Amino acid sequence: MVKFDNWDNTLKSIKDAENAVWQDSAAFNTLEIRSYLEGILAVAEAWEAKLDNIHQAIRDQTAI
Repeated sequence: MVKFDNWDNTLKSIKDAENAVWQDSAAFNTLEIRSYLEGILAVAEAWEAKLDNIHQAIRDQTAI
């Protein structure tokens, strides 16, 4: 019969490494999502500024 030396510790090390990869992946994905949402926010703010300018131009034209 073949005896695997230190099999339990090896398996635990593998599971610990896998858990670390999952945690790092989750952290990376969170940062990527946050970055993407910040980009969307910047575009939305730019559009809002343009719409405010258009709104002001319409008010100015109406006042004239």
